[in-house]
Amino acid sequence: MDLGLEKKVAIVAASSKGLGKAIAFRLGEEGAQLTIFARGKSDLENTAKEIELIDRLITATIKKGDFISKKELFKDLK
Repeated sequence: MDLGLEKKVAIVAASSKGLGKAIAFRLGEEGAQLTIFARGKSDLENTAKEIELIDRLITATIKKGDFISKKELFKDLK
């Protein structure tokens, strides 16, 4: 399925496990550049590595934390 996400940026919350991780994988398969975040750093890093192993052209930028405000979430994202 082509969702037209090639070169688009997708931000996926709670993406180190479960549904968030599955969504991140699917968006990556569609060609989106991913920014994934969750509270657990090691699980998040593992998810990023798994995504990048599937397709070397997809990068997964990680942000660890419990974000309360949009400002904090989007800080440093480009």
